[in-house]
Amino acid sequence: MTTNAIEVAILGLGRVGTSVGLALERYNARKNAKQKFQVVGFDPRPGVAPAAEKMGALQHTVRNAYDAVAGKDVVFIAMPYAEVEMTFREIADGLREDAVVLDASSLKTPSLEWRAKLLPAHAHLVGVTPVVNPRYLFDGLDDTEHAAVDFFDEGFMLVMPDPRAAKAAVELATDFSSLLGATPHFLDPDEQDGLIAA
Repeated sequence: MTTNAIEVAILGLGRVGTSVGLALERYNARKNAKQKFQVVGFDPRPGVAPAAEKMGALQHTVRNAYDAVAGKDVVFIAMPYAEVEMTFREIADGLREDAVVLDASSLKTPSLEWRAKLLPAHAHLVGVTPVVNPRYLFDGLDDTEHAAVDFFDEGFMLVMPDPRAAKAAVELATDFSSLLGATPHFLDPDEQDGLIAA
C-alpha cells in the first residue's frame, strides 16, 4: 500500500534532470513501490521543458523556478553551474519547511556558501554528483533527447551534505539516489571539487 505522494521539482531538464524524472516514473510503475512521486519540472530554455514532459519524465511543467519548488518535498537542481546562485535566490522564498534540496551542480563548496547566504534555515541542502551508468559515462552528450531511464543504473551518486542538513534529509538523499538506480557514496565537498578541477 502506498503512502501520500512525494512531490519533486526538477530544475534544469537537460540529460541529468530529465533522466531523474524518467527514473522516478520507472519507480512509480513498480507494483511494489512504497511511495509515489509527483514530478514537476522547469527549464528556462525554450522548448526544453515540453520536450522532457513529452518523454514522460514529468507530470507537468511550470514557467518559473519559484512555482516549481513551492510546497515540494524534494528539489533536484540540475542547472548549469553559472545559474545555480541565481536559482538559489529565485527559490528561497518558495521552499517549504524541511524541503530537501539536492544540488547536482559541478562544484559543491560555492553552493554551500550560497546556501548559507540565500536559502532559509528550514530547508536542507545535500550536494549530489552522479557518476552515471558506464554505458553513458564517456559519450559526451548532455541534451534532453539523450536522457535515459537507466542513466544512473550501475553508477554511483556522490553525496555531500551541508553540515546543517538534518539526518532525515541526508537519509532521504541516499534513498532517492538508490531509487534512481545509483549506489550512494559519501564524499567531502572539497575533495569532490578537487576531482572536478583536476
